[in-house]
Amino acid sequence: MVYGAVKGNPRYLMPFFCLQVFDFCIASLTVVGYFSYMPDVRQTIARNPSIPYQSELLKLDTQWLSLIVLLTFIALMLVKAYFIGVVWSCYKFLIYRNAARGIAVSINDVDSQINVFLPPPDYETVTKDVKNFPVFQTSGVPPPPPYTPRDESI
Repeated sequence: MVYGAVKGNPRYLMPFFCLQVFDFCIASLTVVGYFSYMPDVRQTIARNPSIPYQSELLKLDTQWLSLIVLLTFIALMLVKAYFIGVVWSCYKFLIYRNAARGIAVSINDVDSQINVFLPPPDYETVTKDVKNFPVFQTSGVPPPPPYTPRDESI
């Protein structure tokens, strides 16, 4: 991900984004599975000695303990969703920045392919043949009435 952000290439961010979304989906299913299958949170904490503050957690009421575990899982899911948003924002920024740089035109050369950024045409070039466009041709159509200001006294 860092390589794609440093190089300014949004294509390098997409695999990392997909990995984060996949991890979020798997973690969501895991949380739902834990709360569907786990009959007693207190027994699960008592069997796992690597949980910090294990003795203090076992002193709590079962409903409070379940609420703390639920809030912990929700906090972790929010952090995962936040980082998915960070990667997506970085991706959109790189897409828009590359689009603002100009349109790349590929010129096939004998030895290599060269990208040339063309500036937009000037105003005179664009508008010199404006009378030949079908939109501006008035073949038998009367012009609209002239503008007259509204009388404010009425």
